[in-house]
Amino acid sequence: MTLLPSTLARDSSPGYKVDISRGQRIGRVSSEWLSRPDDERYLSLSDLYDAVRARAETATAHTVETRAIRVVATPDEPERLSLLLPDREAPVAPTHWSFGQMCSLVGAPSAYRRPTIDGRRRDARGMSPGTTMERVYLDLKARILSGTYPPGTRLEPVHLAKSLASSATPVRDALYRLSGERIIESWHQEGFRQPLLNEADLVDLYGWAGALLAMALKGRSPRPDLPGGLIDLATHDSYPAAIESLFRTIAIGSSNGELRAAIVNIVERSMTIRTLEVRVDGTAAHALTAMADDYRFGRWSALRSKITRFHRRRAHYAGRVVAEIRQRSEPLENIRRI
Repeated sequence: MTLLPSTLARDSSPGYKVDISRGQRIGRVSSEWLSRPDDERYLSLSDLYDAVRARAETATAHTVETRAIRVVATPDEPERLSLLLPDREAPVAPTHWSFGQMCSLVGAPSAYRRPTIDGRRRDARGMSPGTTMERVYLDLKARILSGTYPPGTRLEPVHLAKSLASSATPVRDALYRLSGERIIESWHQEGFRQPLLNEADLVDLYGWAGALLAMALKGRSPRPDLPGGLIDLATHDSYPAAIESLFRTIAIGSSNGELRAAIVNIVERSMTIRTLEVRVDGTAAHALTAMADDYRFGRWSALRSKITRFHRRRAHYAGRVVAEIRQRSEPLENIRRI
């Protein structure tokens, strides 16, 4: 990771005074320029060169394990996040490339999350179409994964645009992107809707998830070099959050980027059914606890076996999960439009 001194990343120049009576005003360009932080309003290439060169001369390269990086939020500024490393007390400021690499490990778009790390918040009026689409995509994705819309619900871009404070075009683009990720379904001339899985679909989903996670753990050996044999793993009170955390952590530990992306995708597609798993199978939470313990102690062989058994059992209960889904969903012909 290449780091910038935290003082340099936080401090900014007073900026430039803009004389709106001179020159030609191009609305979109002016809006985007004015929405930038003070230290990014460059009026000449020489100023831009000096700024970049100063950052390059003071930056340092530092190699750390991903799990050792901590993201911290303070009560006073909950929207501003800081990155802390084990051997540094002060927050660090990664370069755009380093930050993008961290985001790629968890499937988070760096362009949308970057402003919360360095404390800069842009005026929504100055957002480019790409930024607006990214915001709409993330907000809509969060709603879908949290189960806001029941299975089978039609997702109408025009109606969604109102609640997302956007026009219909970015919403439609976001829906197509989510459809490509198979988080929602799209039908020719039928629009978009929340997936309504049947038993065979769910069995395939569980089988694919188990195979991917087993591949990610293949070849790993015990870690007796770790203090007490323990590996840090975040704890969560709810079953859905805990299983998502464990499987994402396993994905991050894989050196194969394609495998990481596939696991993150299958984890996201499974989020809406996690609560139902506990409802139909009382042993699901105990099985998750056992898998988490194996991960913390680096017992990879035992963890692979438990993950395989866990997903086989999930497939066995797939019919009951589907029954719960259907029970809580309206008939397709009566499903409300969102």
